[in-house]
Amino acid sequence: MGMYRILIADDEPIERMVISKKINNLFQDQFEIFQAENGREAVSVHEENMCDIALLDIEMPVMNGLELARCLKRIDENIRIIFVTAFEQYALQAFGVDAVGYLLKPYLSEDIEKQLKKAFYIKSIPKQEIQIQTMPDLVIRVNGEQLKLGNTKQEELLA
Repeated sequence: MGMYRILIADDEPIERMVISKKINNLFQDQFEIFQAENGREAVSVHEENMCDIALLDIEMPVMNGLELARCLKRIDENIRIIFVTAFEQYALQAFGVDAVGYLLKPYLSEDIEKQLKKAFYIKSIPKQEIQIQTMPDLVIRVNGEQLKLGNTKQEELLA
């Protein structure tokens, strides 16, 4: 599994401590855990550490978890978001920001384990560089390799 970085954002220090302990007990320190007490702090922590997984409380002052999830996704589209909340009415909105999981308080250790394991198996989207040259000929390169377009009709349509 390797070393994963987890960001826990919750305005309740006890909640952050409890979930950190449960994660460490379940996975024996396979994670580097970062904590933030609000959205603004979570964004800076993520910018500095590029976390793999973020466990976000939804109801936080300043910036709620849904807004925070959108910000984190803009920094890194591959971050896996798991919402941790006492309110099930947010479930639909959570999936609107591509959350991979949803933990409803009070949760059990098994629930955390299940959500984190699910997050590990989601593949990252590799970043690709695409170059398009239009003159004198249409040439498209993906990561430096020229894309074969087939025939001139396809080239005309694409151009």
